[in-house]
Amino acid sequence: MLFTTQAIQIDAPVARGFWYGVLRRFSANRLAVVSLAVIVVLTLLCLLVPLFGDISYDRTNWAEILKPPDARHWFGTDNLGRDQFVRTFIG
Repeated sequence: MLFTTQAIQIDAPVARGFWYGVLRRFSANRLAVVSLAVIVVLTLLCLLVPLFGDISYDRTNWAEILKPPDARHWFGTDNLGRDQFVRTFIG
């Protein structure tokens, strides 16, 4: 008796992992994607703003007390001359 080997092609469904289905369902939900983008942007701002801003809580800047918002101070300054944008994201 002769034994021959032949390749048998079986069309089996492709097995995909659990995270593939999660990512597919997540990307189909536009509100979830936008919410994740907002959370990522806010997290990056909270991490990067202290690197670029003046973070001196104990120093009063008499020249910039209660200034309105401008290009230098996006949210304006408080009654001690501190930048409100930096203080908001540090807090």
